[in-house]
Amino acid sequence: MSEEKIASETHLNQSQVEESPTLQKKKPKKWLLISLVGALFLLLVGIGIWVWLAKPFSKEGPKSTSSQPSATSSAKTVDTKEKETKINRFVYTKGSDIYSMKVDGTDELKLASSYGPLRVSSDFNKVAFIKDRNLWAVGVNGVALEKLTTIGRDETDKFMQIDVDIIIGWSFGGTRILYSVNSNPSCRGDCPPGTKTLEKDQTVKEGVYIYDFNNKSNRFVTSRGLGSLEYVGWPKGQTNPIFVRESGQLMDESLYTLNTTDGSFIRFSNQKYPGLIASGDTSISSDGKFIAWTGAAHENLPNLSVPKDSSQIFVANIDGTNRKTISPIGAWADYYWPRYLPGDRFISFVKKLDREGDPRWSCLYDSLTGKFNYISTGRVFFYLDPATLLILRGEKHDDSSIYKFNIATGKENLLVTGVSELAL
Repeated sequence: MSEEKIASETHLNQSQVEESPTLQKKKPKKWLLISLVGALFLLLVGIGIWVWLAKPFSKEGPKSTSSQPSATSSAKTVDTKEKETKINRFVYTKGSDIYSMKVDGTDELKLASSYGPLRVSSDFNKVAFIKDRNLWAVGVNGVALEKLTTIGRDETDKFMQIDVDIIIGWSFGGTRILYSVNSNPSCRGDCPPGTKTLEKDQTVKEGVYIYDFNNKSNRFVTSRGLGSLEYVGWPKGQTNPIFVRESGQLMDESLYTLNTTDGSFIRFSNQKYPGLIASGDTSISSDGKFIAWTGAAHENLPNLSVPKDSSQIFVANIDGTNRKTISPIGAWADYYWPRYLPGDRFISFVKKLDREGDPRWSCLYDSLTGKFNYISTGRVFFYLDPATLLILRGEKHDDSSIYKFNIATGKENLLVTGVSELAL
């Protein structure tokens, strides 16, 4: 081997030896950097998980043990329901005209004229009303006006007058309407010659019907009139609406469901509902789990500390179990009109009436905290969001006003005047 080649190899080996310490010094720095980045990533992931787990508790705090039946169950579902039932517009009447308005008091829209009875869907997106003896519906934003029936007939027809006379109620979510059809009794037994009768000459039957928005169809349910039945509600996820039906005993009525398939009425529960009457003073939560009603106990109820002949608001599980009172004990006719507000967290009711029949005070019961408060004069109709209510107040039926009321501050803002009715 030549001296030049040996020298070259010797130089190369020395260079490698000189470089290797440098490489060994760089390698620890590289792994240190990777370790730091990995640790930072794990730290951020850990913080994210902690925030996600803590979020529900930071909003609502500890679970409450309120006097509402199954309050813990209600607490778990309030947020979801409030999103489902978010109200963007409300519906009201002025004289014979139907209007809607945004909840901030702007954008008043005239929806229809010359209406009869009306009802707003449970999702607050549509309003059904009776006009020209037929059933109609329109969106609260003023679009999609529809004539849902064609069975109404006027005085010039050879048939007896036929009316869609009652809008009984909407299903949860606003996909179906329950309504009734009747013939005008004014000429029964004394009709002009040639008048055709409803029973013999026409396929339309008197009774209860369902209109289905999904398939745009009307379906006959039962020929039995409502009679002593009072509509209460049509809870979420249920195919059968619920009614109060007189039992023949004073203020001790029972709940029944209407089977929309065969038209039969089925008793809902064997439990007692003290003071329950078919008068509209009953409300069912949107999920169908709870019921609230005005009661004047005609028997002593020691387990509830409710004396005989006292007036209060009762709540219970829908089957009548776990019955409680949420209002102070009062004299006869002290409390009226309990109503589950959208979201089912709050129940509104009123204390006493003035000479014009308007509430002297509106009361609010919070099912999460169990707190009961007098909040304002006027009648509470809607729970707009966790802080706001809509209240109707007025000395005359056709000259009432709608206010937006802040629960926390007690302040209110006037939205519209000259109102006849705030629609439900």
